[in-house]
Amino acid sequence: MNSVELTFSNGETLSLYKNDVLFGIRRIKNDKISSHDTVVRQMDRLNFPYGASSNGPLELWEHNEEGLIPSLLEFFESYDYFYLENNRDTIYSTSEVVKINR
Repeated sequence: MNSVELTFSNGETLSLYKNDVLFGIRRIKNDKISSHDTVVRQMDRLNFPYGASSNGPLELWEHNEEGLIPSLLEFFESYDYFYLENNRDTIYSTSEVVKINR
């Protein structure tokens, strides 16, 4: 119960284990643009209404009966994308996970 296999919509799979470390990326409203020029701030908000915020490291924890499922679902509800500490070159979309196997 200390591992899960994620299946993505393209058929790719990813195995995750208890104590794996993830970094989450979520969309944030881009309302704190630091330009002193009002016109530039308005144009930046128009062109880029949202930014991205990364958070982590977040370690997967194990529930006594449900394994890693609660930890993953909590994480997926909070973040749009994620990457693993040991592979920062690949970013996964949480909305593309179609199946979780224990």
